[in-house]
Amino acid sequence: MVTASLSQIIAHLFPQAKSWPLDYAVADDGSGQRIVRWNADALGPQPTPEELETHRAETEAALDALQAARSSPGYIVPEIDPPLVLDDSEVAQGRFAALITLIQVGMSAGVIANDTTQTIADKSGAIRQLPTGQLLQIILGYGQHCAARFAATQL
Repeated sequence: MVTASLSQIIAHLFPQAKSWPLDYAVADDGSGQRIVRWNADALGPQPTPEELETHRAETEAALDALQAARSSPGYIVPEIDPPLVLDDSEVAQGRFAALITLIQVGMSAGVIANDTTQTIADKSGAIRQLPTGQLLQIILGYGQHCAARFAATQL
């Protein structure tokens, strides 16, 4: 379990807080963490240490979920032999979004059909060739997997 710092609790409670210009700052003078800067115009009244402490458990649960999501083994498609494992990092998600757009444009233009072979690399870098129709079904499942992972990080 992650132990949340005061900065993490504030960031969880005030997601609109900006890092530049600085909306808040936390320092530790040896007697514990405390807020040393607070932009009340942007964030409203400064919460008391007691108010922040009441949100520690929910912040730690959110941090645990985020840590679990980041250590995900990827999206596993066991129906393919050997099983296909897709990277589910944010970078990979962006690439898959671009890929599905290109496929949709190609299908609309009549250049790509459901049985046209598509080449992708799995999480280990192995090259795989799949029919477009099958790849689109995999990408739909992948999107649901990534959405569920994202939802878990938003607790």
